[in-house]
Amino acid sequence: MGVRFVWIDLDGNEAHDDLVIPGHLDETNNQAEILACAIGLEAAISRGFPPTIRKTRVVTDSTYVVNNYKNALFRWPNTKWKKQKGAPVLNVPEWKELRRQYRRALERFNRVEIVWVKGHSRDLHNRAVDKLAKKSAREALGKPLHIVSKRRKITSETAEPGIVPMTGQRMTIRIITTEYLREQKLWRAKYEVVSRKSKYRGKVDWICSKDRLDRHTYYVKVNSEHGNPMVTKIIRDLTPRQLEKQ
Repeated sequence: MGVRFVWIDLDGNEAHDDLVIPGHLDETNNQAEILACAIGLEAAISRGFPPTIRKTRVVTDSTYVVNNYKNALFRWPNTKWKKQKGAPVLNVPEWKELRRQYRRALERFNRVEIVWVKGHSRDLHNRAVDKLAKKSAREALGKPLHIVSKRRKITSETAEPGIVPMTGQRMTIRIITTEYLREQKLWRAKYEVVSRKSKYRGKVDWICSKDRLDRHTYYVKVNSEHGNPMVTKIIRDLTPRQLEKQ
């Protein structure tokens, strides 16, 4: 992560100052983008800018942040951090931190904007921040932001959200990664279909469950809500021998 502060000095000239932010192990791009905005706002508040500066603009090349930050500020806290169809909002701790710093920045600067700029563009400051982020990634990394349990997949397929339609079917899935979403009290897993007769065998997708999902192979029943894939019942936790017999 990296932040560049840009302002107009007392002589009317543009000035800037850079801040390198330590990254985290296993941090996703979206988590880093949210946190960089939050940390930038926090640092701007404490930086001692003259009180005449009453507006701050956060410029990011993350469409994920720009398209979702208003939901994080005003909507998702009222829906218990769930989307319109009930699917859980991801990266809730990072969104909460951005929300907290945004509100603090409003008290200090009166007006706060978050706007998008095309990544790797001719924008001088965007290129500079990209270099800062690469420098941050090369340095010592902090603890993971989220505890995600992982194992290698068998299939050569890459993950594609929604590739496995939810039709209330039963299927055998092999868990690749699993994470507990504390805010929604759900387990979220990346899985591969290993049912031998399924036309989706080898496909990789995500699903949630109210019951604990470990790095096992399960025979499950799923819901019929494509926008909110859920395991409705874990029928069996399969051993390798049971899997061979399927």
